[in-house]
Amino acid sequence: MTVGLVIVSHSAKLAAGVIELAQQMTQGKTPMAAAGGAANDILGTSADKILAAIQAVDNPDGVLVLLDLGSAILSTEMALELLNDEQRAHTLLSYAPLVEGAITAAIEASLGRTLSEVRQGAEKTAQVSQLRQLKPLSDSAEQANQVAAPADMATPQPPDTATQTAEAQLTLHNPAGLHARPASLFVQAAARFQARIQLIARTHQADATSIMAVLSLGVRQGDTIILQARGTDASAAIEALSQLVDANFYETAPESQEPTTSSTVNAVQTVREPDEPWHGLEGLKHMATAIVPGLYDPALPTRTEFVATEDAEDTVRRLSKQAGLLVGWSSGAAIVAAERVLSARPPARPSDAVVVVIAPDSGHRYLSEHRRMAGDTV
Repeated sequence: MTVGLVIVSHSAKLAAGVIELAQQMTQGKTPMAAAGGAANDILGTSADKILAAIQAVDNPDGVLVLLDLGSAILSTEMALELLNDEQRAHTLLSYAPLVEGAITAAIEASLGRTLSEVRQGAEKTAQVSQLRQLKPLSDSAEQANQVAAPADMATPQPPDTATQTAEAQLTLHNPAGLHARPASLFVQAAARFQARIQLIARTHQADATSIMAVLSLGVRQGDTIILQARGTDASAAIEALSQLVDANFYETAPESQEPTTSSTVNAVQTVREPDEPWHGLEGLKHMATAIVPGLYDPALPTRTEFVATEDAEDTVRRLSKQAGLLVGWSSGAAIVAAERVLSARPPARPSDAVVVVIAPDSGHRYLSEHRRMAGDTV
């Protein structure tokens, strides 16, 4: 499981926007729920909304609730009183900055950190005066977590006893540099290894596993960075991060792709250079930092297809209207790739053609987008 996050804000739109940003940074790996606005989404807070949000993401790993303004604590206290003892024991609150704290907490949670570690990571972005606004609502939970996770464990690192060291100097060529999504991919990749990894850029140094520290460097396209690692996985860490940088953080597709004659296809969902940072499909372009399915064998595919988001959307729209199938963008992209394979090598008889497409996602999480594309007719 993964620590769940709840965003409490006086504005429903603000809470939803923070979650949208944090989920983009973590590729949706962290369960999050918004508790924004009062009844009918007017400005304010609602104990009922907060309670429902906590219960929506509640799990044995716990829930961290982030608050926007001081008065949000009143509704949150009421919501906590309505939780059962078990839920209340693993629910913590924080006045960490809403945006920076949520992003940091989401990334920490996606890496499997404990509830205490997730909160400590978020609160590294806060000032002491902000954190003092929070009353000790759950003393037993606080003490239990402090015993389980000392304060210096916000960014867990292995003991500096290993002798293995590695270093690399790299130049960033991706358009966004180390901003937003590229930075989150970089941090998630760095955190996979048992090594202390430092990122040096523009005469400053940062912990490569801290999203806020990496973002603070302001690394841009064309900048040169130095990676230094020490620990059991030092060499492996530098190699993986170097591959990520060399691949331009999978932001752009190769300019050309050599055709093959094989009928085996690996439909890679990617997109041409985007106009905005969140434009594009995930697909295998994030394979370097994703959890790779055990059945995936990179030696089997003999062809790669690059699919634009617009093509995937068109296919999703067509399937919805013509076949009554409600699928997501990834499924649309997979079908686009299969149709290309079939059109490139048409069989002598249509009955001879057998193309198998696995739809990796349904359309239920994209209902608002389906409604938009269909003109509010879905």
